[in-house]
Amino acid sequence: MKNAGYTRQERSFIALMRIMAVLFLGAAVLFALSPDYIANYLTSVGNVLLGWDSASFPATAGHLWVVPSVAFLIVLSYLSTVVQRNIVRNIGYTRPVIIATLTTCAGFTACFFLGDRHFVYFSAAVANGFICVVIWRFYHRAQKSRS
Repeated sequence: MKNAGYTRQERSFIALMRIMAVLFLGAAVLFALSPDYIANYLTSVGNVLLGWDSASFPATAGHLWVVPSVAFLIVLSYLSTVVQRNIVRNIGYTRPVIIATLTTCAGFTACFFLGDRHFVYFSAAVANGFICVVIWRFYHRAQKSRS
């Protein structure tokens, strides 16, 4: 059994990081292929399901933000893969993932409160905050299981 030397908490963390690697990579592909569609789709979901009265998300001129966003998500996917390969040696690579998701959550929250109150900003802030808390919690449990 490949993960036989790991604690239960470490095995759970490995499974989570595998899932996160796939999700980050999937998000990168979606944003690379259709960034405007995703933003407008989330806006319409907020308008229809929650009665969120917001205008359509403005189209990205030249898709300037798409390139760094896709690169950011690919790096997060890579870091998640590195962590789950050898969790005892590479668990420190989790910290940049936590910092990145926390910073992204703070950025989307600032965009929501300081700019237009688009549902895209709100949903992205909630999603990144949730991801940050879940990863931090699993990371903390895996760290504690060895001490």
